[in-house]
Amino acid sequence: MFWVKNAFQWGFCLSGHILCLVALFRENPYAGRKAIEEALAGNLCRCTGYHQIMSAALSAAEEAKTEAEPC
Repeated sequence: MFWVKNAFQWGFCLSGHILCLVALFRENPYAGRKAIEEALAGNLCRCTGYHQIMSAALSAAEEAKTEAEPC
């Protein structure tokens, strides 16, 4: 999702963002914007704005919800 939303630059902080989101969505697949912001609060990115990162995270949240729903 980060690739699709162009939410990366040189990738140093990318792994931290992704790992935090994976942990969040495993614990709470229905996490919303506030929970995502709190989960990512410790990851600083100096090379880009946070708009793309949040867009990618919200898209990933939608995918997590879809995967968590029973068939």
